[in-house]
Amino acid sequence: ALLHAANEERFSRRKQEGRFPKASIAYCLEAEGIEASALEVVAHGWQFGASSTEVRRFAARVAEESTAAR
Repeated sequence: ALLHAANEERFSRRKQEGRFPKASIAYCLEAEGIEASALEVVAHGWQFGASSTEVRRFAARVAEESTAAR
């Protein structure tokens, strides 16, 4: 179920932001009181310009937080 949607440019104040949507994800999680470790899927419907390094760092942080939460 879709709980929230937030455009990254609302947080960065840059039109058509192309980076990985970290601030948008953080906003949605905070709005629902959900920890990143509880995520099963994060989806968005456009191609963004995040580097594979940035995506790996985000995934590693989520994995680390989920391990620490246990």
